[in-house]
Amino acid sequence: LNSVEAIVEALGGTAAVSVIAGVTIPAVLNWKARGRIPTERFFIFSEELARARKPPPDPAVFGFKASAEQSEARA
Repeated sequence: LNSVEAIVEALGGTAAVSVIAGVTIPAVLNWKARGRIPTERFFIFSEELARARKPPPDPAVFGFKASAEQSEARA
């Protein structure tokens, strides 16, 4: 899942994600507007998506940079 929107939808929508992350609905809406979820939430979402039998999230959505080796493999 390679966007905030895709992750939020896979986990049941904005309200459900706010409960999962322990934040307000406006916080989730801000993530959508920025196109990024805070880095510290990566493992929470990874676990929830695995539990829901959904694909793993793209680390880039959480602000993680690809390693040089991964960047070369994509080129």
